[in-house]
Amino acid sequence: MSFIGKIKEIILGMSNSYQYYQQQNIQLKNEMNRQDTVISDIQSNSNKLRKKIHSDERYINELSNNENNIKRRNSLNNEIKNTYNKINDLELKSRDITNQVNLLKQDVEQKKEIVNVLKNNTNNQVGSIDALEKYNSQLINLSSNFKNEVSILFKKNRELQQQLTKKNRINQEYKRFCENCKISIILLVSNNEQEKVEKSINSIINQTIGFNNIELIILSNTSKNQEIFEILTKYSKKYPNIKIIEFDNKINENIYNKGIINTSTDYIMFLDSNHYYTKEACEILYTKIIAHKVDIVGGNYLNVDENIKCNFNDNDLEYETKFKSVTENIKLLEVGSILTKIYKKSFLRENNIIFYKYKTGSELIFNQETLFHAKGILFVDETIVEYELKNNSKNNQIHSQSTIDTLKSSLEIYVHSYKLFSKFCPEKDYLALNSINNWVIDELINSNLYYDEFKNLMMNAKYLFKLFLDNSSTIKYERLMNFYHYVVTNEYKEAYNEYEKLKI
Repeated sequence: MSFIGKIKEIILGMSNSYQYYQQQNIQLKNEMNRQDTVISDIQSNSNKLRKKIHSDERYINELSNNENNIKRRNSLNNEIKNTYNKINDLELKSRDITNQVNLLKQDVEQKKEIVNVLKNNTNNQVGSIDALEKYNSQLINLSSNFKNEVSILFKKNRELQQQLTKKNRINQEYKRFCENCKISIILLVSNNEQEKVEKSINSIINQTIGFNNIELIILSNTSKNQEIFEILTKYSKKYPNIKIIEFDNKINENIYNKGIINTSTDYIMFLDSNHYYTKEACEILYTKIIAHKVDIVGGNYLNVDENIKCNFNDNDLEYETKFKSVTENIKLLEVGSILTKIYKKSFLRENNIIFYKYKTGSELIFNQETLFHAKGILFVDETIVEYELKNNSKNNQIHSQSTIDTLKSSLEIYVHSYKLFSKFCPEKDYLALNSINNWVIDELINSNLYYDEFKNLMMNAKYLFKLFLDNSSTIKYERLMNFYHYVVTNEYKEAYNEYEKLKI
């Protein structure tokens, strides 16, 4: 039986109870009417008897003077006594009947209340049935809609399963293809010009080591550039050893870390889509790191526009110079960048070296940490990376104005760098502190800060400024000294005035 049917059965039972109590109520009323009639008869008889008694009493009085009538009087007195007894019996019976009538009235009232409750419940339950039938109709409609949605979801699930199967097949093919690769290259692609992105990717594909020996992981932040996205998709479909990892700037970690985790080979290189490898770059670095069994091998970079090459001789370094540690020649920290180097992945993992989440400059800290931890370093005087500055006037204009966020981030970078020098090479910590001059001249002066912004920033910079002034080996420019002293002595208004002067 359905839920609605059960409800109807219950209400039908309540309705029968309602009818039963109504019949009981009618019977009680009839009984009350009958009892009222009996009481009325008793009262009438009682009144007749009383009248007869009065009549008999008068008659007795009349006979009292007549001795002959004594017997008759006594007989009448006995009759009067009997009549009084009958009256008393009738009154007792009348009281009993009255009590019964009162009880019947109470019973009638109780049953009347029950009848009203049943009547109200019956009406409510009828309304509930209507509501339930309406709700049941809605449930039927919802069930129908749910079935349709389930059907749609089932279809979508089947499509997703097919896509997942296809993706797993591609991943298996990718994994199988990359098992024998020698190098993993992590390429960071932002919303650059299409031409630059293609040139950067092609410089990897055309490596003399053979693209079949390279695993290319592309970190893509091109969600707003459909053209670049389509280019990357085209390359990934054509080459099974290309993997694309999408990201946005809202993530709480540096995307390079995700790239490293996804690498399949023992050696890692980095590139961004503004730079290009020379044809033999990968072959040179891979051959050297295998032959010399070191943790890092680095080379040169070339500014194509100005034909300016990083010169090893300026840093007292000779072609193919090998070091056990960066402390043998601290100038190693000034040569090249992470884009001109190859790293042994096990070395990075063993030393827990990662990219930190800074707005700018995280590559600088990664470069310093790897060089400080490395037990074997080799530099070769070979051009590994080329880059162009043309068509970047717009970008340079954008970045020429330092914001409070970039200034804070750079300050955090210099604090981190100082701590690394203090830990691994404390006698050379002044090199990290000298970066303060660059921060003031290249970044701070190229900003437009309100006083409150400036003050908060200087309160954070005070720590490094004091270390800078107290270190006898740091390079101190006379035109910046007043500014440094004002900050260290908490004279921020005077420091702000100096800041405004330096900007002129």
